[in-house]
Amino acid sequence: MIRKFPIIRPAVTLRDIGQAIFVNWDTSADKFVEYITSQTNKKFVYLSDSGLAAFYLALVALKSSSERREVVIPAYTAGSLVVAVKKAGLKPVLVDISLEDFNLDCRLLAGAISHNTLAVVAVHMFGIPIHDSAALKTMIPPEVCFIEDCCQAQGGRVNDLAVGSFGQISFFSFNRGKNFSVLGGGAIATDNEALAGEIGKTLRHSPEYRVFQEFGLGEKMCFSVMGTNPYIYNWVNSLAAGFKENAPPDDFTVKRLSGLGTALGTVLMRKSADFFSARNRNGEYLFNRLKYLPGLRLAEIKPDIYPVYNRFPVLFETEENLEKKQNKLWRAGFESSRMYLSPLHKMFRLGYLPQDFPQANYFAQHLLTLPVYPALGEKELSRMIKILQS
Repeated sequence: MIRKFPIIRPAVTLRDIGQAIFVNWDTSADKFVEYITSQTNKKFVYLSDSGLAAFYLALVALKSSSERREVVIPAYTAGSLVVAVKKAGLKPVLVDISLEDFNLDCRLLAGAISHNTLAVVAVHMFGIPIHDSAALKTMIPPEVCFIEDCCQAQGGRVNDLAVGSFGQISFFSFNRGKNFSVLGGGAIATDNEALAGEIGKTLRHSPEYRVFQEFGLGEKMCFSVMGTNPYIYNWVNSLAAGFKENAPPDDFTVKRLSGLGTALGTVLMRKSADFFSARNRNGEYLFNRLKYLPGLRLAEIKPDIYPVYNRFPVLFETEENLEKKQNKLWRAGFESSRMYLSPLHKMFRLGYLPQDFPQANYFAQHLLTLPVYPALGEKELSRMIKILQS
């Protein structure tokens, strides 16, 4: 039987979901919060139903105590960040990315910060931590909040400090494609007591999942796990295409994380170190075998970072070669992804010209991402490498 390996596959089993059903939901939220607290060394952690909601909660809390209204974000990242910024009544300000580590170009940051800057959002893209996170923190004026977007990088480290440890606020996503997945959900962490109070107040007035919604969520979790099995994905990939997030949402609601989600988190947190090390190992395997291949460009991995690849990013010299390799990979049973097809200033009307942010423009046109989740072994990785080498 032909197998098709999807671009993302959560490290969740039906057995994990079954165990979560019988976990004490009344205490699971506290245990899951303790886990996030231990990772980030933050005093206050709150759980929401998505990483997007977590980011929005942070912005609303910041806005309540400041007249500043601009939020600096990388020009190439998830469009949902712009949606959250606008929903909070704030203005996105973009800064170009670096083609060295594929993250925000710290050298350009000073030009984007003004007297009206409320926050700077540093996104650890693809699970590759920003190697100079500590230095980046010093570049940001004390009156401007440093926010870490750890949605793609949970488990990553910089100088043995976990991502999420550097910002005044950090937020995470537990969606189905993330490093630690409970198939939906998010978290926000901070040491600032005043901000924590505002976030907690907003969440307390947010709706909870009802019993029938929890039941529906459990069904959705089971289908998500079964649907990404390579033997099944071969048959359902055309159907799954309709459920993939190809564009940022127009809007979203804020809820607390479901009881089943927190329970599943407590089941999986005991295995999270294995998830993270497998992603690091698989990414390293690809990196070491592709780094000298002509026509490809990989992110520079500094010795002080521990990447936990969410997907493995590859820049192709020509779009023609990219398309050929993507088709060959699919025929061989491996789904790859162009990720975000446009930088943010082309996704939204933000007052910029199309030619602005040349690095982000180039990146969007030349990027292909490869699967790197724990279920893949050296056999599958080697097959992908041979296709790229051919």
